[in-house]
Amino acid sequence: MDSPLKNGIHHGQNGVEGNDRLPKKPKLSVPITSAEIADEFAHHDPSVARINNGSFGSCPSSVLSAQSAWQRLFLRQPDQFYFDRLRPAILRSRLAIRDLISADDVEEVSIVDNATTAAAIVLQQVSWAFSEGRFDKGDAVVMLHYAYGAVKKSIHAYARRAGGHVIELEALYPGVYKNVHEYGNKYCKGGAFGLYQGASNHEELHNLMKATVMIRRLKKDVLSELPVKRRQQVFLDLNEKDMKQIRALFRELETVKNAIQIGKSIEDIESLKIIQKNLINKIYTESAEAKIPAVIDYLGTVIEAGIKFLIFAHHQPMINSIHQFLLKKKVGCIRIDGGTPPSLRQALVTDFQEKEDIRAAVLSIKAGGVGLTLTAASTVIFAELSWTPGDIIQAEDRAHRIGQVSSVNVHYLLANDTVDDIIWDVVQSKLENLGQMLDGHENTLAVSVSQMSSSPGKQATLDSFLKRCGGSMEEEPSRPKYPRN
Repeated sequence: MDSPLKNGIHHGQNGVEGNDRLPKKPKLSVPITSAEIADEFAHHDPSVARINNGSFGSCPSSVLSAQSAWQRLFLRQPDQFYFDRLRPAILRSRLAIRDLISADDVEEVSIVDNATTAAAIVLQQVSWAFSEGRFDKGDAVVMLHYAYGAVKKSIHAYARRAGGHVIELEALYPGVYKNVHEYGNKYCKGGAFGLYQGASNHEELHNLMKATVMIRRLKKDVLSELPVKRRQQVFLDLNEKDMKQIRALFRELETVKNAIQIGKSIEDIESLKIIQKNLINKIYTESAEAKIPAVIDYLGTVIEAGIKFLIFAHHQPMINSIHQFLLKKKVGCIRIDGGTPPSLRQALVTDFQEKEDIRAAVLSIKAGGVGLTLTAASTVIFAELSWTPGDIIQAEDRAHRIGQVSSVNVHYLLANDTVDDIIWDVVQSKLENLGQMLDGHENTLAVSVSQMSSSPGKQATLDSFLKRCGGSMEEEPSRPKYPRN
C-alpha cells in the first residue's frame, strides 16, 4: 500500500485524494549560488557530457523531485488525476492564453509540446476543410520553404490525400532578403512592444516588392460594379460610474509609460513594456463592459427601423449581451462566434440570406469576419474595434461583396476616453504604413463627418488623454473625435 507523500498530499475519505496542492517553491530573494547549482546537478554522471550547462541532457534534482511526485499522483488514481487536476489546469492555462491574445473562444487555443504536434493540428484542419467543401479539389496549400523536413512530408501527404496539392514558397526572396534579421532591421524598426514590430523605409520596401514579388490588384478595380460603401462614426454616451475603472487604468498606464522612459536597464524596460501591454488589454476588456448599455440602447433604434443588419463585436460579454437583447425583443437572429461549429455556419448564413424574419446577424470579428456572404443586409455595425485593420475591412465586406445591390452603410460605435481612442489611431496608423508599402501612398478608413456634432469630445491622441488623466479633467478643453481621410 502506498504511503502518503511527504510533501503534504494526503488521502481523504474512501482513499480519495484530498484537495491539498503541491507546495509552491518559495521565490528566491537572492541569486542562486554556485553551491546550489552544484547540488541541483550532483546526481549527474560527470563522465557524460552535459549540453548547454545542464539545460539539456541533465535535469535539475528539484525538477526530478516534482516530476516524481506528480507521477505518483497519476499512477495512484489516473482517472481522478486527469479529471480533477490535469484537465482543469490545462483549461486554466488555455483561458489565460485566450485572454492574453484576445481570442474569441478558448477552443481557438491549443497547448502542444512541440512544433510537430502543432503542425498535425493545422493539417487536421486542412483535411477537414477539404472534406467539408470549404476547399475544392485541386486547391493549393501554400507551404513555406523553411518548414522542418518531417513536417514538409506530412503536409504533402495530407494535402494529396485530401485532393489538393502543395506549393512551396521561399519565405524571403533569395538574393534580396538575405535573412530575417537583415530584413527586420531595415524595414520593421520602431515597434513599441517587441523586436521587428514597427515599420520603416516604406518607399524602399514598396519599390523592392514591386520589383520582386508583388502583383497587386485592388477590389475597386476588379469589382467596379459594387455599390458604394459609406462609413460613419457614432459616438456613445457612457455612464460615469462605468468610466471610473477605465480612467484609473489609464492613469496606471501613464505611470508605467513614465517608468519606461526613465528605465535604467533593458530588462526593466522590457518587463515594463509587458505590463504596459497587459494594461492596454485590460482597458480593452473594461471598455467593452462599459459600452454594453449604450450599444444596447443604440440597437433599440436600429430594430425600430425594421432593417436587416450585421453587428460585430469581439468580447464574449458584449456578444452575449447583444444576442440576449435581440432574443428578448423577439428579433430573429443568427449568431456566429468562436463557439459555433464550422459545420453549422453555412446553414446559419443561408437562413439569414433567405428568411425575411431573421433580421440580425450577431458576429464575432474573428470568426464571423471572413468567408461568409451576408449580402441580405446593407447595414454593418461595429460594437467594438479590432486592433488589426484587415479584420475590420474583412468584416465590413461580409455585406459589401458580389450579390450586394444596395449601398453599404457601416456604423462604428465609439466611446470617448476608452480603448476606442487608442485603437482608432492604431488602425489608422497601420493602414497608413500598409498603404505606403503596398500602394506607395497612405491609406486610411475614410469616414463620414456627419456624426461629429454629436460627439461629446475626444482627445486627438492617447498622450493628451493620459495628460488629462494625470491631473484635473477640466484642465484641458476637450477636442472632438475626428476622422482621418
